[in-house]
Amino acid sequence: MRLITRVRSLAFVVWLICAGALLALAAVVGLSTPVSVTAAPGDLNLFVSQYPQVENTELNDCVVCHSSGTDLNPYGEDYLAQGRTMDALMLIENIDSDDDGVANKVEIDVALEPGDEDQTPSQAFIPLIAR
Repeated sequence: MRLITRVRSLAFVVWLICAGALLALAAVVGLSTPVSVTAAPGDLNLFVSQYPQVENTELNDCVVCHSSGTDLNPYGEDYLAQGRTMDALMLIENIDSDDDGVANKVEIDVALEPGDEDQTPSQAFIPLIAR
């Protein structure tokens, strides 16, 4: 009888170890998958506070940082990397997040998406904006 009890106890210990290993594996896999990022109303409010000229434009929307759903565009990735604050917005003003040859602030000033390489002001128009 004692042998059966010991075998059951050993089986339970093995089961606990396996369950713990599976949980640990699930945690590791969960940490390695991409994190979904959702726009918070605070992010858009910060953006409109920093750039009030966009309030009645298409830039007063999630497309500023998101390409679709929870996927970030290059501007959103830069904003996230800098900490999602007003300072972050200012830090990324003079860079070209979407690599289209135009700084983020210049694109924002003419209500173009700074994270969309297909939205670029014409080269003739840029010197007028930068003044």
